[in-house]
Amino acid sequence: MKSVVKNKWYIAGLHFECRQCGKCCSGLQEGVIWISRHEINMLADRLGITASELRKKHLKRIGFRSSIKENPCSKDCIFLAELNGSKGCTIYDVRPMQCRSWPFWPGNLQSPDDWNTAATKCPGVNKGRLYTFDEIQKIKNQKQWWNSGNNLAAAVHGGLYPPPLVAGDKSLALICDQVAKIYDWLDSNLKPSTNRCSACGKCCNFESFGHKLFVTTPELLYFSKNVKNLRSTSTQTPLEARCQRRLTATKGGPPLTGQTCPYLENDKCGARNYRFAGCRIFFCKTDTELQTKLSEETVKKFRLLCDKFNFPYRYIDLMTALNSERNQ
Repeated sequence: MKSVVKNKWYIAGLHFECRQCGKCCSGLQEGVIWISRHEINMLADRLGITASELRKKHLKRIGFRSSIKENPCSKDCIFLAELNGSKGCTIYDVRPMQCRSWPFWPGNLQSPDDWNTAATKCPGVNKGRLYTFDEIQKIKNQKQWWNSGNNLAAAVHGGLYPPPLVAGDKSLALICDQVAKIYDWLDSNLKPSTNRCSACGKCCNFESFGHKLFVTTPELLYFSKNVKNLRSTSTQTPLEARCQRRLTATKGGPPLTGQTCPYLENDKCGARNYRFAGCRIFFCKTDTELQTKLSEETVKKFRLLCDKFNFPYRYIDLMTALNSERNQ
């Protein structure tokens, strides 16, 4: 075993950070996207169709295995779509193991040349946090991502909350403190005279309002910590109690459906004090130039925060993030 380890050229580890560019899901040449029987059932449930319907419409048979179909013209995965001006996965929370383990595929790990070839296609290779040799081996050899107590493959592309191996408790607490400071900075830059919220809740119904709420990894960490630590049940408002139950729902349960924020009830937010930057910046009637400027500056601050603490950065819509956590 020791001799095998010595022969691994990446014994010192490798750097990777997913940039959500979609390049690993597209290409000029046809490929395969392996999907297991269990993953087929989960994907079918996610799409609200039967496994048989999924096989006929979205999968192809290659030998004894199934692969997700690709667009015949672009060769992109059929579940890759334009999301807010860039390409994104429409089934991210139930994507197959093959997608989750990129770029730590056996072919990319054969030699430094193979790894650097992958880097020419993927801007996240050789960037971001360092994955140790042991972590890479576990990701490469992991066979299933559901009901896994140590889901390293999910951590590669950032689940809702990265595992302890990414940062210790002290670092996580410091990240949460910095998120609070960013929110304070943001709130101080929103002028009450031009930004007024009537608390009607219309913008929290994403589908009818025609938009999505995108959030960052540090915000999700901060949100989780504070909602789970809401004051004791005896002093909680009914709305706060429901908000807490939704966040701490049993993992592995059915995916959240619908396009209304799960923390909205009777047009009131159950977690307003800990709401995301997107919620704070958006107003039905506002200075759109200021809104765009603040959005860009805030996202930049969160990315720099992740770089400082070597913490995985992701920018993902809220519903996908919540469903991703339920499946980890």
